[in-house]
Amino acid sequence: MTGSTPNAKSMPDDTEEKLRSRARQVEHTAAEVERSASATQRSAAATQRAAVATQQSVDRNTQLAADRTVLAAERTYAAWVRTGLAVFPLLLLTSNACPLHCC
Repeated sequence: MTGSTPNAKSMPDDTEEKLRSRARQVEHTAAEVERSASATQRSAAATQRAAVATQQSVDRNTQLAADRTVLAAERTYAAWVRTGLAVFPLLLLTSNACPLHCC
């Protein structure tokens, strides 16, 4: 029995050491999870900022496209007015040069 007594005392010591080791592993894992969560939060914030910047860029591009459309319409109208003003004197000259004077 005397031989089994030291083994009986060492078993609780071994179990206690295993529990301490396991506790250290759990603490280490918890720290890793916290770091991972923090990195995920930073990544989510960066993604959100990028999404907002992209939406603002899209809104700006849409507004610029609308402005370009308005400017194109104004250029077209100005071209028609310019063409009409250029043709008007030609009409006056040809109407005076017409020998029939039907009008």
